[in-house]
Amino acid sequence: MKGSADKMVTYTVAPFCVSCTATNTITYSYEGGGWYDAVHTLGLAYQVTGNTAYGDKVAQILQAANAATAAGNLAPISTDSGYPSRASALALAVGFDWAYDRLDAATKAATANTLNSWYDWAKANGYQFSGPAYGNYYGGHLLGFGVAGYATRGDNTRSTEIINAMRNSFNTVVVPAFTSGGFVGGYPVESYNYGPAHFARTLLYMLAVKTATGEDLLASTNYAKLIARNLLYNLKPNRWQSTDEGDFPGDFTGVMPGQLPLVLSYLLQGTIEGEWMQYYYNNLATPPSGAASVQTPPLRDLFLFYDPARPQTDYRLTQPTFFHSPGDNHVYVRSNWADTAVYASVAASSAWYTGHEVRKAGHLSIQRGNDYLLVNGGQWKGSTGVSGSPDVMANTSDRTNTLFFNDFGDYMFTGANYVGGQGVWGSDNTLAYEGTGTYTYVKTDLSTAYQIPTGYKPTSARSLWYFYRSYAYLGDGYFILFDRIRATKSSYTKKLYFHFNRVNGPPVLTGNVAVSKVGSSALFMKTLLPTSPVMAVVADPVSATDATTMTYHVEVSDAVSATDLNGLHVFQATDSSVTAMPATTEISSTGGNMVGALISDATTPRVVLFSTDGAKQISVTYSADYQSSLTGRHLIADLVPGTYDVYRDAVKLLTGVSASPQGVLSFQATGGGNYTLTYSGVSATNCDVNGDGSVDVRDVQLSVNMALGLAAYDPRGDPNQDGSVNVVDVQRVIAAALGNACVIGP
Repeated sequence: MKGSADKMVTYTVAPFCVSCTATNTITYSYEGGGWYDAVHTLGLAYQVTGNTAYGDKVAQILQAANAATAAGNLAPISTDSGYPSRASALALAVGFDWAYDRLDAATKAATANTLNSWYDWAKANGYQFSGPAYGNYYGGHLLGFGVAGYATRGDNTRSTEIINAMRNSFNTVVVPAFTSGGFVGGYPVESYNYGPAHFARTLLYMLAVKTATGEDLLASTNYAKLIARNLLYNLKPNRWQSTDEGDFPGDFTGVMPGQLPLVLSYLLQGTIEGEWMQYYYNNLATPPSGAASVQTPPLRDLFLFYDPARPQTDYRLTQPTFFHSPGDNHVYVRSNWADTAVYASVAASSAWYTGHEVRKAGHLSIQRGNDYLLVNGGQWKGSTGVSGSPDVMANTSDRTNTLFFNDFGDYMFTGANYVGGQGVWGSDNTLAYEGTGTYTYVKTDLSTAYQIPTGYKPTSARSLWYFYRSYAYLGDGYFILFDRIRATKSSYTKKLYFHFNRVNGPPVLTGNVAVSKVGSSALFMKTLLPTSPVMAVVADPVSATDATTMTYHVEVSDAVSATDLNGLHVFQATDSSVTAMPATTEISSTGGNMVGALISDATTPRVVLFSTDGAKQISVTYSADYQSSLTGRHLIADLVPGTYDVYRDAVKLLTGVSASPQGVLSFQATGGGNYTLTYSGVSATNCDVNGDGSVDVRDVQLSVNMALGLAAYDPRGDPNQDGSVNVVDVQRVIAAALGNACVIGP
């Protein structure tokens, strides 16, 4: 860094010019970045060495900014709606502080005046000056002017005004975001391009308050710790790649920046989270060629924040392989902490917070090791998605793995910004989440993502009545999606989109199974619902005017025209040598109250069931056929919380198995058969065959079907308790449906 300072001290400081650059010259450069880099490099060199030449050069930069202000030119701050707050305002503030004793009285007064003038402009005109907390512009204002107030205190009659204003902004904008808003889980809603630097600026403002006043906002809040934990789960198994649900302009997409974990390792030193961040930063893997510039922090940050002697702890040894980030309601799972792990993220919320977000409600992405399999087709560069050209940077929901909906303008907005159907007015309605070492489950209502503001049309006029998505991870690379969609007209377009990596060409579609191979991995996708799917592989172009293929998507619709679309999809992420996924079949429960899948894995069969209509169920009967020597895992969602008895082939297998407060019950059973779950304490033979709380014609029909062998045995249809359903049982159910008592026993 001293070498850079030694060069800069010989450079000429150019008068302010928005876009001028020149060799051997310190210029404003991009958004004030030239001033920012020079002030920090020279200022640190002066602070460390005491060489006045460095401090004097900082003074010259401040004088160039002041000259523009004296000429009535506020472009150093007003360019790009106030973006330079993070660079030019911060540069002047830091320069004022670090080179203070090299500034004459006139320069001090002029610099205070410049910062005051910039503050007035930004307060009146700056984009996001008053929030929201989620936008990177806001973080630039908070840090730039927050530091400006403290730096000029004692030399600026308005410093207290600025200090108090920025602190009030922190209290009323930042604090709610972390305590009850979108930052509760520590996720940067602009994703991991703009988001990490924005978080770093917010945290550095908190550090500035501490160094200026002694008040330790970092110790009195958990914000830095929340951010640190979230970082663990947004780094993909290859240890260089990030999630990508926001804009990624520039040369690279999805490369995790190194600055934020570095800053966190400093701010959180002395805590276990700080040790995690030290390990995290030290063990970032080498990204693709050329992308190291994203991962490597500037030398000034390394000088200020890095200490190789700080303790580090490998978080992978203790932290779970699943994580729910509240607020933004992302859910993350991975098969293990190895670099070859299967990894997935789910965007369970319909809320939208700020401009650089992708419209992603319901989006599922899947990766295995270094191989990105189910992708965000809207943030993709070149052939690999990471770098190269052409590139696509689209935020519309047609590029994500969710519902594509089009009502042709009957209710929703039309145009390029709304392709796919999702807008920016949704709210979070995550209905259930549960994570364990063997499964992860999410259920969410994504309907509001497809609504427009009530000021245009009433919500009652909406064209998409509902969109519910349930997701389950069952281990060993198996994922299941169950979607329930209802539109107000059958003519509206309802398709489920799934985007695949293009590196080896389009996915191969055979019947209702799509397969894509990337690197050493394969991703299989089997469509179980709709029963008669219409499936197609479609190229995703760069744009409406450039047909160059960037990624591919498989789109799924129903051959039967109807207002409803129910989708059931099973994914398997596995080794590329695997030629076919295990036999995977749809399961429908007796009575049709639940639907799901049986994955006939050769080692551990999996069964998962969801409520057909989303309502919580109190019982279910289903058939799961697998070998008697195999132990299957059963995951039953959408149950009434409580304890259940499990029967197999009319014999009680388990007693008092708990369905969690989220309505999820899990058990293992060796050997397949006909399974029945009944709520504990309720007789298994009470004539209420479908378990809906009353005995009526539907129970009669179910008991008749059992007696005829058309439905699996259910002990509730066996009032005489002889182990089979026959005419005697049917007569008793009929009598109970007519209002008589249900006679139990021989």
